Amino acid sequence: MKHVSEAVGSGGRLGRVRSTSGSYDHEVRIPGVKADGVTPEEMIAGAWVACFGMTFIDAARAADTDATEVEYSAQVTIEAANGIYTITEATLTIDAPELDPGLVDELAVRTHQVCPVSKVLTEGVAKVEIVNAAAKSA
Repeated sequence: MKHVSEAVGSGGRLGRVRSTSGSYDHEVRIPGVKADGVTPEEMIAGAWVACFGMTFIDAARAADTDATEVEYSAQVTIEAANGIYTITEATLTIDAPELDPGLVDELAVRTHQVCPVSKVLTEGVAKVEIVNAAAKSA
């Protein structure tokens, strides 16, 4: 199976981003500024908890455990030094008070190894390409 997700944006951190499927359309804002919209880092955090959560539920199901009520929170930290912004830290917290802590740890390790967003955060992407649309059509 291969699935390609696509988003389109303009205006950078003061613009807009939307999925071509129509599943979201957001104004984008600068981190730390109280305004409508999302930051790219918030979108990464949201993608991580959604992906990790589904993968965790699947791993729990394979262990005959129901994890549908488990909650996840992700923090993605961006820092600036000399005008260069870098994501310096990402933390995902699993809140599963009804499950055995040892099982949660085991499932978390397994989930982190296979969750696509966890993998891209820890290992990067196998192929990244930046294409100039004008040069591509010439």
